[in-house]
Amino acid sequence: MPLAGLILTDDDTLAPEGEARTLMPVAGQALIEYQVRIARACGAAHIVVLVDRIPAPLEDAFERLRAEGIDFEIVRNASQAADCIHPDEHLLVIGAGVVAARGIVEALSLRTVPTLLTLHDGDGMSHYERIDANDRWAGLAVLNGKMLRDTAAMLGDWTLGPTLLRMALQAGVERMPSDGIGLALVRNEQEAKSVAHEIAEARGSGASGFWQSQIVDPVVRRCLPQLLNPKVSLDIVALMPASLMAAAMLAGALGWIAASFALFLLAGFPQAAARVLADMAARPDRVLRWTAEARLPLLLALLAFAGWALNVPGLGWGPLVLALWAGIALMLQPRSPAREAWIADADLIAVEVLMCSLIGQPVLGLMIAVGHAVLSQFWLVRQQS
Repeated sequence: MPLAGLILTDDDTLAPEGEARTLMPVAGQALIEYQVRIARACGAAHIVVLVDRIPAPLEDAFERLRAEGIDFEIVRNASQAADCIHPDEHLLVIGAGVVAARGIVEALSLRTVPTLLTLHDGDGMSHYERIDANDRWAGLAVLNGKMLRDTAAMLGDWTLGPTLLRMALQAGVERMPSDGIGLALVRNEQEAKSVAHEIAEARGSGASGFWQSQIVDPVVRRCLPQLLNPKVSLDIVALMPASLMAAAMLAGALGWIAASFALFLLAGFPQAAARVLADMAARPDRVLRWTAEARLPLLLALLAFAGWALNVPGLGWGPLVLALWAGIALMLQPRSPAREAWIADADLIAVEVLMCSLIGQPVLGLMIAVGHAVLSQFWLVRQQS
């Protein structure tokens, strides 16, 4: 059976006199939005949100999810939630106020038997539900629809989350221990901000290559705390690389070789930051995806512009041939998940041409780029043969 998702809230999180925990900002969105997106990203095809009341800010959060095409059901009590879940469905349960890194939820959602995510009891754990003398419930579980129905049938005036936990323990479900890194049961905005920073610092951009891993990622990691500010929009961050890439194209067309490759490399920083933010928040972005796919074709265009700009007496078509040769060799590289740091990629080729252009030797840069790209292609082909 497919995976379903059940997201719990509790009355105190929506109390008008208190700070709404469900609406606290996490990764540029409300906590409830984060939970729904993470559940969907981890495979939940059917998501149910249990909420007693829907104040206007919560309705706004739901509308933002719907605007992105995310389908979910809103129910007011445990019986309605149980009616929405097939008894045989695997059920990913996310407790009220729980913020967890995507990797934690993914690992749990892959479990094929009912499982509770647990934390070892200790200092600062009193707000988690106690399981026994050693463990507390982390607020995440994979159960099944039948267990939810059985719990709803005998719930009465009890709260669903703790009661579902007791039913799971009585059924002898398995436990999956967690070290608690990238996981929190938030009680205030400061805790929500802290766990968001913790999740962000643990993530990389996911890109490989020397330039990305050794230059771009460390810079982005240092800037992420500022980018996690609720006032910073992911949409704006995602547009920055597109703007810089357009500027690089214009500079290349005007024959400004060094400027075009510098702008190309500069675009990699906001692109990596936006990729981390989007992946962390489980928010796929079409502009970001387009810029990632356009990066290699853009480099080929910049190389062609550079070769054309160097078409001067004495050199003829040589620079253009070198430029196209380097770009085509790069595009024909076999795709390999494991690549040595020295293997040519779009960033390293751009660095080589930029450095040589800055010392007045752009043709030398093209020659180095050709040699690097061809050698890398030969190496990768040989590895796969």
